[in-house]
Amino acid sequence: MGAVSLGYGPDGKRIRRKVSGKTKQEVKDKLKTLHLELTAGARSSPTYSVRETVEDWLREDLDGTSERTRTLYEGLLEPVL
Repeated sequence: MGAVSLGYGPDGKRIRRKVSGKTKQEVKDKLKTLHLELTAGARSSPTYSVRETVEDWLREDLDGTSERTRTLYEGLLEPVL
């Protein structure tokens, strides 16, 4: 079992991402991967889908764009989803 601290939440509790594995080496590899993803800003989860990725992108990464542009992107991406 291994964990990475991501600071503290608004409630004062520590935010931790945990990994587990059958061997010490497997846990080390998972921790290394987790650190790389956190450094890159990537969100990691085995159940994180393309739909969730696109919805997160539309919601968070389009600051400064007009509502028309957002609507256009949503329409263009709908067949992919």
